[in-house]
Amino acid sequence: MGARLASGLAHEGAEVALIVDEATVQAVATSGLIDAAGLATEGAVTVIAVRALGETTQWPTNLGFDTTLVFSVEQHALRIFPAIDPLRSNSSLGISDLGDRARRRLIQATSFRDRFNQPLFIAREYTGAAGEWAEPSIAQDELASLLQQHS
Repeated sequence: MGARLASGLAHEGAEVALIVDEATVQAVATSGLIDAAGLATEGAVTVIAVRALGETTQWPTNLGFDTTLVFSVEQHALRIFPAIDPLRSNSSLGISDLGDRARRRLIQATSFRDRFNQPLFIAREYTGAAGEWAEPSIAQDELASLLQQHS
């Protein structure tokens, strides 16, 4: 019903976002959602499938959509907006070699972020993690090593 309505609105010139939850994706044939998506005579339909995931939950197999965006609680907590996890998101559009190189750089950036995201003494009350002291000379050597590994 929603896919037909979205398609009809798009044919009348509307730009439609059709947002469906996991239960709807499972209940409705994915092909019906894919058929509804795209450009119409005057408008367009963008299908957005939403699923709440825990940190350890595996992303479902490919649903057949062009793009998968995974929003990250961790990115949000670090105030990185939009809070999209670039390593778990993907797109079938674009140049794959460029995408592979970009993904490698994102993995490298994540390792740098994780290294520099040490627990702070002042935040223990809020995070539950005890602060850590890093000796400047050791931190400098570790940074040099990380830079050398990722160059």
